[in-house]
Amino acid sequence: PRDAKAKGFCAALTFRDNTQARRTMDEMGSPGQQRGALVERRAADGDIIWTAIKGRTLFVSGSPEALLFAGGLAEMAQVRPQRGQVVLTVMPQALATASGKSRKDIVAQMKGLMAVGVQDGTSASPASMHMAEAVTEALAEMALDSSVIRLVVAVDSHAGALIEGELVPVAGSELAKRTTHRLPYDFEQRLPVKNDSTAVFAAGDWQPWMAMATKMFEATGPAGRATAKDITAMVALTGPWSCVVDAAEAGFASLCSSTLKPETKSKVALDAALAAIKSQHAWEAELEGRKPSALKVKRSGDQIEIERKVENKEPMARSLARALFGGDVAHSMIAVKDGRLLMVSGTEPRKILARYGSGGVAGAHLLMATLAETKGDEMLASIDVVSFVRRILVQSKDLPGRDAAVMASAMPGVAEMSAPFVFTIRGGSSLVGQMQVPLTSLDAVAKVVRGVLGAVGPTP
Repeated sequence: PRDAKAKGFCAALTFRDNTQARRTMDEMGSPGQQRGALVERRAADGDIIWTAIKGRTLFVSGSPEALLFAGGLAEMAQVRPQRGQVVLTVMPQALATASGKSRKDIVAQMKGLMAVGVQDGTSASPASMHMAEAVTEALAEMALDSSVIRLVVAVDSHAGALIEGELVPVAGSELAKRTTHRLPYDFEQRLPVKNDSTAVFAAGDWQPWMAMATKMFEATGPAGRATAKDITAMVALTGPWSCVVDAAEAGFASLCSSTLKPETKSKVALDAALAAIKSQHAWEAELEGRKPSALKVKRSGDQIEIERKVENKEPMARSLARALFGGDVAHSMIAVKDGRLLMVSGTEPRKILARYGSGGVAGAHLLMATLAETKGDEMLASIDVVSFVRRILVQSKDLPGRDAAVMASAMPGVAEMSAPFVFTIRGGSSLVGQMQVPLTSLDAVAKVVRGVLGAVGPTP
């Protein structure tokens, strides 16, 4: 209850047997007061904790009231996990009740903490501050719409290394409505995939999450509101999206594809995509507190070419953008082909677009396995993170870590290594997000490390 005197934390630790639980309790400090089965422990530095044992489970709390009040919840969470070596369980409804604060007050407090964190040591613009607060509000609302939040860490011979987060929605909540609305991704097989180092992204229906995204955009100001409106209009004309990204001679080359809804004319789709690009360009300037430059737009039939200058105010952001786009000008292109909206980015957009239709994942065996294993999920991203970061640093001139990346690239096997990380989101009765480093990726990294150590030779 909100008027309870219980304050503080309560943790439950399950051991192999009762003897180990008692030994650990004794090591926490000398015994002090005792209230029934609850025993006070005083550490050498003066800290005081309260403990209790039930079977082979040790309960630890900052106060006897908190242990009695929350011990049952901690015990409920202390079940053998279906997978993983570490499981962290949080019950937001119980925490909210124990805080004595209303939902509105909790969200406001989280926004305030985020604002302080963003402002501390930075020159954030007002628009970016508002954006950070809107993102925090959205995340806080999702957490408060959850009955259970669970984090799992697993390492095994099947999954490799896995971190999984799960939100179990409260029945009837906004999160429950979004999570139960399912439309799995459908990767576009005509997109060109060179090998397993090609970054791949695929997502199903965006519509259930557009209201949340709209609030985040609108928080920044007029350009954000225009961006939300134009992106919503473009999403309404399209279905699931798929993208591929590869390293180019300069920067990166990306190609995205989405099926147009029936009866959508090419001109309508192109106009909607161009409006979204223009408003996003203005929104990026609004975030940084600067005026946007004019876009250079060339339209020809069912194709539109766009050029814009790299204008980021922060030196590090500007260096990163130049490394991504391959120079001081970002080139992009939108087109309609075979009933699909195509969006291209890279130094040679026409050549990138010409590769559409030459797709197939036959040369990417890890990706083929990933597509099979994640079939039915709402979102997939397969990214060779190590190669991606190394490529950005090598192409940049003044990003921290560039010299180390150049040296690493010269090591045997590093340039050829493919070790994709897999990110997925799945809906249904709960919202589940995963980050996985497959066993094959771990093995690829291990082979390179062994090769480097072998080349160096044993130490004297």
